[in-house]
Amino acid sequence: MTGAQRLFIGGEWTEPDGGHYEVVDPASEEVVGLAPEASRAQVHDAASAAREAFASWSRTKPEERAAILDRAADVMQRDFAANAELAQAESGATSGTARGMQVAVGVARFRRYAKGALEPVEQGCRRRSTRRDPWGRRACSGRSPYGSPSASSPASRRTTTRGRIRPARSRPRSPWGTRSS
Repeated sequence: MTGAQRLFIGGEWTEPDGGHYEVVDPASEEVVGLAPEASRAQVHDAASAAREAFASWSRTKPEERAAILDRAADVMQRDFAANAELAQAESGATSGTARGMQVAVGVARFRRYAKGALEPVEQGCRRRSTRRDPWGRRACSGRSPYGSPSASSPASRRTTTRGRIRPARSRPRSPWGTRSS
């Protein structure tokens, strides 16, 4: 990270209202750059811009979405060494961790999302029960987007739609069980 960074809001680079804060390498305690500090209004502007962009993004053809996501992976791969160095400096990770777990996983995820944009859409969902993911897939509520019957099992229903784990009703909430008197 070299120099002060700016914010990208609504398709434009913007100076942060909150100034910048130092990014410190936890391994060496050296300042490796300056990160932008957005104001509350800038955060709301960015969220609004993302909400507005989602409508047109979700109507983009899957092939075009896949090409954009692949291009992002290509750029990350092209700048792999610089990205790994930055990830290492920001987190204090080892070189191997920065390369293999931080940058390589990011590249792989963009590639996977690009591939997912081209997957066929499941048929048979009622319109009301269909959810559209940001990368263009549709999933029926209460069913796995991959059509796996195990995804609809009672065990999998213990998680909410947002992925939070709910405790099973048949178990005590405490890991030590109920208190005996």
